[in-house]
Amino acid sequence: METRASRRRKLLLKEAVEDNEDRISNLPDAILHYILSFLPVKSIAQTSLLSKRWDYLWTTLPCLDFSEFSMTESHQRDTKAMELIITTVLARRPANFNIKVFRFKGHLGFPCLRDCIRRVVRHSVEELELDVSLGSEFNLPRCVVDCDSLTSLTLKTHYPDSWCGVRNSWFKFCSYNVTGSTSGLRSLQALTLKHVRFIDRDSAALFSGSSSFPILKRLALKCCKGITHLNIGCPELEYLEVEGTKINGLDISGGERLKTLRVICSFRALKNESWVKIFAPKLETFCWEHNEIPEKYSVQSFPFLKNCCIETTFKYRFTINAAINFLSGVVSARYLRIHILHAVKILSTIYFEGGLPFPFLNLRTLEVRTGRLSKIEIPAIVCLLKNAPLLDTLKLEISYSLSSTGSDKKWGITLLDNSGCTEEQFWESEAQALRSFLDHLRVLRIHVHFSMSESVIIATRFLLKHGNALQEVTLRSNPHEWKEEFIIGFPWASPRIKISID
Repeated sequence: METRASRRRKLLLKEAVEDNEDRISNLPDAILHYILSFLPVKSIAQTSLLSKRWDYLWTTLPCLDFSEFSMTESHQRDTKAMELIITTVLARRPANFNIKVFRFKGHLGFPCLRDCIRRVVRHSVEELELDVSLGSEFNLPRCVVDCDSLTSLTLKTHYPDSWCGVRNSWFKFCSYNVTGSTSGLRSLQALTLKHVRFIDRDSAALFSGSSSFPILKRLALKCCKGITHLNIGCPELEYLEVEGTKINGLDISGGERLKTLRVICSFRALKNESWVKIFAPKLETFCWEHNEIPEKYSVQSFPFLKNCCIETTFKYRFTINAAINFLSGVVSARYLRIHILHAVKILSTIYFEGGLPFPFLNLRTLEVRTGRLSKIEIPAIVCLLKNAPLLDTLKLEISYSLSSTGSDKKWGITLLDNSGCTEEQFWESEAQALRSFLDHLRVLRIHVHFSMSESVIIATRFLLKHGNALQEVTLRSNPHEWKEEFIIGFPWASPRIKISID
């Protein structure tokens, strides 16, 4: 016997079939645009076949993302298909529909790429991101730097797999077009340039004042050419990253709002021709990795510094004062990661000449990457630990390095041997000077990447013996060489220690 509820369901189903109403298509454009934004661009393109309404929606999308377009056929056919889709969408777009976001990743022929850029600029694009495979240098159209609607601009190039031998895949950027303009890019808040070649002498002054980029907040220069001296004076800048861009002069004079500064594989110090000047009173994160330190190094203190990463080459021809001056700028850091493989000579010399003249009173976590922890590295590490009286966590990453062999090793052995004691005696002689550090150290992590050395065992035994506050100890080695029964035989100063051997 049919129930009333089942009859009701059948009636509703019959009415829906007879009505045959497309309720989704009747939704407002803004809602449908939002729904389509969750789909890949290829699926969105297929919806244009449903009806004239959906074809219209496809050409008026505010966000056009071609960075995840799936290509399964040959390179040439993929390029032609992509060019046809992009050209069709932009050509059929109504004039009064602006583009909020346009992203593309892949390869386009130069005529299509140039036409694409001009069309999206014509539609007052706000965020433009191009990650293009180029076979040769491409002149950036003037319309880009004249675009006053852009809030975010990303220009990247990479080498296509089939053209791996090509080395001139660059966007060509004329700085004069920006510095000489009274409008254009003045609304820009984020700028990322990768594999961009600056082709004029105004490049050094491109970011030096507020006239070109008055509200720029994020700037990233990666693997760029044509800038040897970088002057930063953008008043609203909060994030600056320079990576793989060879410079020998850095002047940050307008860094009142700068919070993050990352300089990686970029700075090469030339005698009497290099300088670093940094004024960034609100800096919170500072990374100086795979760079050299010039003789002319001037920084204001960073009182709000939280995180600092240093992996640098202190050229021994430079004075001890230059190295001390560099470290004094990061004295307020709460977290410090330092790779001392190439700085060990300077730090060891500082130790034997009386140590650093300032303590790291805010430092709570210290990560040190070194060689084999041999006689050359020990004074350098002690130099840091003596000036970290309130350190809570110490991480030692020990890996083989040329700094532990050859002439460097002989140099280090000479300094330590001149003290007239063995490594174990040297550590014990520093117990009193390290008293504050040993009374606050709570977490110890030691990771040995290669075979265990006697120096590592001696240092571990010393820290367990004198670390009164130690609670967590993690010992890791590749290959596995830590023996639990061996560690248990060490004297422990703290009864609360939990040791984990990985």
